[in-house]
Amino acid sequence: MTTFAIIALIFAGLLIMVGLLLLFRNKDFCKVVADLATSPSQLFTWSLMALILGLVVLGHEYRIALPNWYWVIPLLGWLSLIKGAWIMLFPDTVKRMIKLYCPPGATTSFFGLISLVIGAGLLWLALAAY
Repeated sequence: MTTFAIIALIFAGLLIMVGLLLLFRNKDFCKVVADLATSPSQLFTWSLMALILGLVVLGHEYRIALPNWYWVIPLLGWLSLIKGAWIMLFPDTVKRMIKLYCPPGATTSFFGLISLVIGAGLLWLALAAY
């Protein structure tokens, strides 16, 4: 199994778990995320985890201009790196976005479905490369 497939499996598992949580337990998920936004130390830890994940992925596979589906993995690494930096530099905007976009209901269920579809697509691509 290639390193691209392994990284794709990790991202697929993460996206599928978050998608299932948002689809079936969105009230609990939104409570956890709202609690996360009220604690500066937890928000900082969240940003560090996103930064580290992005740096690890980009440190291993940084090329975006690839001829096949492998360009998705560095793109996810860049998105994770940007997310971590954004949370660290602008925590107030993150708090406002969480309050705006995470009321339990249709919006979170829609994002859960999107996350589930992207995760299933990455899982299929990773297993097809195996």
